[in-house]
Amino acid sequence: MMAPAAWQDDGDGQFEPEGDDTLLAAYQYDGLGRRIRKTVGGAPGVTYDYYFNEDRQVLETRAGGAPDPLDRYVWDVRYAKAPVVRFRDGNTDGDYADEEDNVLYYTHDANWNTTALVDAATGAVAERYFYDAYGRPQFADDSWDEMSWSGSLQNEILYGGYGFDAESGLYHTDAREYHCTLGRFVQVDPLGPAAGPNVYAYCANSPVDTVDPSGLIGLEKVMQGLWGVGEGAIEILCGLPSTTPGTGNIALLAKGVADYALGLNKIREGFRDEAGPGAPANVGQAVGDLVSRLTGAPLQETRAAGMLLDAALSGAACAWGRGATVARGANGVRSANPTVANTTRGWKVGQPINNLTAKGNAPSVSTVRQRFWKNEAFYKPGKYKPQDLARMRHGLAPQQMNPETGVLESMHLHHNPPQSAGGLFDVEPMWPAQHWEIHYGSGR
Repeated sequence: MMAPAAWQDDGDGQFEPEGDDTLLAAYQYDGLGRRIRKTVGGAPGVTYDYYFNEDRQVLETRAGGAPDPLDRYVWDVRYAKAPVVRFRDGNTDGDYADEEDNVLYYTHDANWNTTALVDAATGAVAERYFYDAYGRPQFADDSWDEMSWSGSLQNEILYGGYGFDAESGLYHTDAREYHCTLGRFVQVDPLGPAAGPNVYAYCANSPVDTVDPSGLIGLEKVMQGLWGVGEGAIEILCGLPSTTPGTGNIALLAKGVADYALGLNKIREGFRDEAGPGAPANVGQAVGDLVSRLTGAPLQETRAAGMLLDAALSGAACAWGRGATVARGANGVRSANPTVANTTRGWKVGQPINNLTAKGNAPSVSTVRQRFWKNEAFYKPGKYKPQDLARMRHGLAPQQMNPETGVLESMHLHHNPPQSAGGLFDVEPMWPAQHWEIHYGSGR
């Protein structure tokens, strides 16, 4: 059985070992960055060897050089870091019939955090886990009585499906170590500045509604991109029949083109963030990789098919985009004339932002901007963070922390043509730095 060094939180977010300054653990990694060995304690210590599949999931753990595994794992196909069952051979004698042995099933919450272990022999809960928002664990028995990790069933897979190192109080992700009390990684993102302004941030500081299986930041972008691609494809399909003379729903078609293109770019960014230089070159390759892994089909063939699909959809989107005669932009509910209001009185979410007011007046600049952000939240909930969506539904712009100044800033709306030329209803969202460059050039 594992016998880790004890640790305690000193109240300042620092985990300190109890006792003198002895070696807590030593780790070894292979050429792919996978942790393949952990030695707990000083010499001689207890050594654990980890054996992985191609998806970086631990299949076996062997202790002290024993020929038979201590633990074996089966993983869920829905999420890379979600175990289904652990088989423990406590005395490593090759069977699971002894008192030291057990077979335990995992239960998870919506974020794939392990919440309990269920004994396969009795069907009863054997151990429970609960966490704060950033994953600081607490352990309890089947009666909800708290206990320490060392007195538990010594399950290592806890918050987010990460491996918990009891000797340090840190979580081990594929890319780096995560400090759950600080809510930060302890190493910088391997992507460096490309990861964003905060290279230590965990789940973009929003762990309740985001998951990060690898310790990088790409999954959030991929999920947002998939949402945009799906939304755009549906809008394109719905808009195509409406482009026949006399019926046109060109606004919906243009919105679909924009959403699809933005989604593709977001997916590409996500794959680059998640896999670094080894990422698929485009979405078609990524789809091919996924199909090959799921079906066992030859990778070269599935990549070729995926690239054809990507090219076909992208080409269709571009072709119909060139044929659309509405004002540019992604909000999709603008007038074809960016300077003139239409004749419809009143407005509600989802309608064109150039509708007249209920009294029949042309909307003011502030009203147009409020309408834009409400529509953006209505049509693209997958593109923005929850805290921004809450602002946008009240007509306020999304915000971010400027990485250069450290000041909180709101997103701007660029009018085309400019307001001085009567431009009011064709607006494009962008951050202040980009807006400045459009008006004044790159020098600042």
